[in-house]
This record gives sequence, C-alpha cells and structure tokens, in this order.
Amino acid sequence: MDSPEISFDFKSAKKPFSRIGIALVLFFAATFTAQEIIVLAANALLPEWLSGITYTEVLIISQVTMYLIGLPIFYLAVRRLDKEPPAKMHCSAKTVGTAFLIAMALTYIGQIIGEFVFSLLYDTLDIAFTSDTFEIINNITWYEALISTVIIGPLVEEFMFRKVIIDRTRMYGEKLSLIFSALMFAFFHMSVEQFFYAFFAGLLLGYLYLRRGKLLYCWILHALFNFFGAVLPIILYNFVDMEAFLSAATAEEMYKLINDDILGYGLISLFSLATMAMSVIGFYLLLKKYKSRRFEEVSLKLPKDSEATVAFTNVGVILFVLFAIAYPFITSFIKQL
Repeated sequence: MDSPEISFDFKSAKKPFSRIGIALVLFFAATFTAQEIIVLAANALLPEWLSGITYTEVLIISQVTMYLIGLPIFYLAVRRLDKEPPAKMHCSAKTVGTAFLIAMALTYIGQIIGEFVFSLLYDTLDIAFTSDTFEIINNITWYEALISTVIIGPLVEEFMFRKVIIDRTRMYGEKLSLIFSALMFAFFHMSVEQFFYAFFAGLLLGYLYLRRGKLLYCWILHALFNFFGAVLPIILYNFVDMEAFLSAATAEEMYKLINDDILGYGLISLFSLATMAMSVIGFYLLLKKYKSRRFEEVSLKLPKDSEATVAFTNVGVILFVLFAIAYPFITSFIKQL
C-alpha cells in the first residue's frame, strides 16, 4: 500500500529562515547605529578624547554595542519562533580534542581558499581590500584578545548560531540546519578572508551541537580554537617585527631580521610547524570520522529538492547576504577616500 503524500506549507516554512536573516540585519543595524551615536556624541562633547581614541577603547565600544545592544535586538526578533533542540549527551575530552584537530585542518584549508579569493578579487576588480590581521596584532594586547576572542566572542557566537539558529531550524532537517547556520556564521564575519574558514568551523561546531546538544562543548572548542589562532600569534608576533619581515624586499633583509632575533623567529617557526602537524593529523581524522556522520529524524523535514529554496530564497536571508557581501566593498572604498 502506498504511503500518503505529506503536504508541506513551504510559505510558512520560509518564515523562520527569513526572520533569522532579518534579525541578523537588525543586529548590525542596531550595532552600527549605536556606534555612530557614540561617535557623534563624543565629537560634540569630548572631541579631544575622540581624536586620540585608543584601539582598546575602540574595542570596548565595539564589544559593548554588539553584545549589549545588537544581541538583545537579535534575540527579541527570533525568540518566539518554534524550537526543536537536539538531545543532550555527554561529550568526552577526547571528542573535543579530536574536534579541535579537525578544526585546525578545516581552518588551514579555509585560509588557503580565502587568501586565494582575496587576491583574485584584488587582481580582477582592482579593489584594495584591506586585511585587518596584522593591524589587530599590532594594536591589541594578548589579554584583550583573550577576553574578546576567547571568552566573550565564542560565548555570544555559539549562543546565536548554534543555540538560537539551530534550535529554530533543526525541525526542517538537521543537515539543512547545519549548512544554514554555518553559512550565516560565515557571512556574519563580513570578511573575504574569514568567510571560508568560518564556514568550515561553523559546520564542525554545528555538528558538535547537533550530536551533543550542549552549548558548553561548542564554547570550549571555539575558545580553544580562537586561543590557538588569535591569542598565541599575538603573544609570539610581539617578540618580533613581523610587519617588517613580511615587507622585506630581499632574502638578505629577511635573513638579517631573523639573525637579529633568532629566538623570536624560532618560536614562530615552531608554532607554524605545530600548526601544520596538527592540521595534517586533523585532516586524517576528518577523513576517518566523516563516514560515521549521522543526522537524526525531525518533525518537519523538508523534501530534499526544496530545502535550498525554503532556506535561502526569502527576503530576510537575501537582505542579510547582500549586506554581508557589500560591507567589505564599502569599507574598502571608504578607506581609500
């Protein structure tokens, strides 16, 4: 006997995805508006402070406006959406360690792709996209990076993209929810360089949340990953003049810089070798574990041929993606003025 056909209300299914996209737009709209108000107020009341503002003060303003203004508005926009969170299960230290090594491999691959696309856009469009990596390293202290990128950042991002978004889209299919949350996470970074490794990391963190159901494990993995990828480089690069090394015109100039600080560059070399070794091990583990991936049945799973249409062809997601794509172009144009 043939099983009865299930009728899906695709219009209703689009609503939570669209609402999430709109909520992300509101997050940045509220954040940027609050920052602009602070700048205008400071320009009127404290012009001397504004003209000499430090990178630390800029970081504080950025964090406060994002997490105390943008985040509540984002959550208020989506909190009433129906939820279907994954079951909670214990996660061993071995599992987190394995995931960390896989994250290193995915990041390495993502960075290569990101740098290639970054260079391709520069060569093709002749737009001077700017990389903030060394600007951040040269201006932020390791303890500021620890607080912002290891403690606060992962807590907020895991709450937004794993807890909030996956819980509210999982009912339409775990695989769809995983890809959707990872893509939103990648676009959230609004950076050509960071897009690909953020997407790969989002897939890994999202899968960990789907199979373990506890945000704590995702935060630990995210924090470890950011500590190794952000805090340690800042500590190490502060021992040497990395900007001078990268801008050296000849091999002789590089050799002189290395010879003047063998210990500093030696530590950086060991760090690079360790990163490469962990990436190789992580890639092996990824290939080994990939075959055992699984996705649970959910209540409103969409037909496979309609998943992309429902999740990505709606007003909210389209607006957010267009905004995230336009942002690097706009900021690069402004910096050239």
